[in-house]
Amino acid sequence: MSVFSGKKPKPAGESPQGQAERAACVEEFLSVCTGQMRCRAMRSAVDRELYAHILDQKEACMAEGMTEEEAEREAVRQMGDPVAVGVGLDRIHRPRTDWRAAGCIVLLAVLGTAAQYSVNGQEGGAFGFLLNFSRSTLVGILLMFGVCYADYTVLGKYPRAIWCGGVLLYLLAPFYSAQINGNYRTEWIVALLAAAYAGLVFYYRSQGLRGILKALAWLLGTCALMAALDSIPAGILQQLWLGGCVLILAFAVGKGWYGVKKLWALPMLLVFALAGAALFAVRMGQNGIFARRFRVLQNPYLAENDGGFLYVQLRRALAGLSLFGASEGEGLSLAAGDPESFFLMGVWERWGLLAGLALVAALLLTVAFLAYRVLRQKNRLGVLTGLSCLLVLLLPVGMNVLMNTGYFWITACGLPFLSIGGRLNVSLYVLMGLLLSVLRNQESLPEPEGAAVGGVRLRLVVEKGPQT
Repeated sequence: MSVFSGKKPKPAGESPQGQAERAACVEEFLSVCTGQMRCRAMRSAVDRELYAHILDQKEACMAEGMTEEEAEREAVRQMGDPVAVGVGLDRIHRPRTDWRAAGCIVLLAVLGTAAQYSVNGQEGGAFGFLLNFSRSTLVGILLMFGVCYADYTVLGKYPRAIWCGGVLLYLLAPFYSAQINGNYRTEWIVALLAAAYAGLVFYYRSQGLRGILKALAWLLGTCALMAALDSIPAGILQQLWLGGCVLILAFAVGKGWYGVKKLWALPMLLVFALAGAALFAVRMGQNGIFARRFRVLQNPYLAENDGGFLYVQLRRALAGLSLFGASEGEGLSLAAGDPESFFLMGVWERWGLLAGLALVAALLLTVAFLAYRVLRQKNRLGVLTGLSCLLVLLLPVGMNVLMNTGYFWITACGLPFLSIGGRLNVSLYVLMGLLLSVLRNQESLPEPEGAAVGGVRLRLVVEKGPQT
């Protein structure tokens, strides 16, 4: 039976038998047609669309002078053979794995593993990191293809529960994660949270300004909670990921999905982002970290005894690099000391500047290609989810390149797919699985409902056809 059973108007004066025959005519067509579709998730949406077409055609036939019964039967007849229509819809509305996108990601993984072996697989290199990187890459690729076949729309159906679960996982980090230099490694959790924020942005889209404020409240509350936990300090990259969530919200507002005026909504989001950056700078300035790091970046040679020694090493190594081939310097020793953050410097010293820049270019081109694929989606949740995953990829690239040249604060930050290992590497592949799920289900998963408006969820009015 169709999802519209019992909702069709019953004209006065018609016998119950006539009403039943007419309802059976429409129901049989819809049932046979949607029964040809293997993607069950799209059957109800297709049912709605077909029934809307039947109503429109019926009204056109009645305008030509047909009775309601004749118009309905003629509308069904003009729809064509239900089996043929259903088979055609099945070809359109079924999952299709984007093997080009998946191939680009796997190719980067292969390049990263090969480059890691060239830098850290030799005598004196960080061979232990190479093993950890290879293991996490293999596990990540397997998880990526597993997540690819999952239903990513759960992010839009249960965003608050998913967000709270991620925050709880963050709070419990001291109980299952080892300390490194006094810090717990929670970047992998924050990376997943950044992608989960897309679900919150989508969920509140129908509430206008109130929805924008709610989405910001979830983000601001989480950031305040993390800032209050001195035992689990968040690194620069984590704060940038969370701050970048405002860009996802701004994108949705700019697209008009919140139904508010962009002229004042977008500046409001910009003010919020700038206020967060100012608070971050003030907090660092209170303990002198910001002033000291800025002084070191400005002239590391004058501040060599005040934390600038490593910056001086980086700039000396950079000055001794050649465009092609190996060079003698301190780059490989830096890469061996921190194979995640300074892997790019190791590639530069072993193979030359152009080889390292080619790796970075391959990574950026892959991100651009994936962004192109994502922005072609019709599903708004899919677009937001894909962009949030790419945001997590893109920010570390710029940070790492600047850091390897000695012009950014030295922090734990590697290149996605090329030098990030461990749990964060696995989480990045999980995000890529989400992105591939978006691309795979662009014609097979309908948008979930959003948040309630005034206590009543928005629903389609069947007799008026589907609304976009």
